[in-house]
Amino acid sequence: MFLQVQEARAAAEKAQQLLQNVANRKRNRQLETGGLVITKAVYGNRKALNEPGEGDDQLASQVVDVTLPLNFLVNDSGQLKLHEGVKKSGIMGFCDPCPGEPKQLYVEYTYGGDRYEVIVDDYEELLIPQRSHRA
Repeated sequence: MFLQVQEARAAAEKAQQLLQNVANRKRNRQLETGGLVITKAVYGNRKALNEPGEGDDQLASQVVDVTLPLNFLVNDSGQLKLHEGVKKSGIMGFCDPCPGEPKQLYVEYTYGGDRYEVIVDDYEELLIPQRSHRA
């Protein structure tokens, strides 16, 4: 199992390297216009996301940083949509850091100079920006 996760992580990192240039270009364009910028996105074990800073290395290893792939997925009009019913670990640049555990996606983002944050379950739709996410 551990090896499987390591391989999945390596594949996700490789995918993120491929996305990097376009993701950064999109992010910079959004920054210039006060559009949607993902400042932090983490995917993985629900416990690890809801109890950050517990100092538990095992929990910390059960999350993956997905800030870059989400910036890549922001469209030109400054929106991001992840469809309902689609497992997020299948998104390019993501991986499943904890097979068999319930997972969530935590996203911090800025839009129009304001800060927002949202947590969604693995198969839940994510549509941002939304006023209700205001931090």
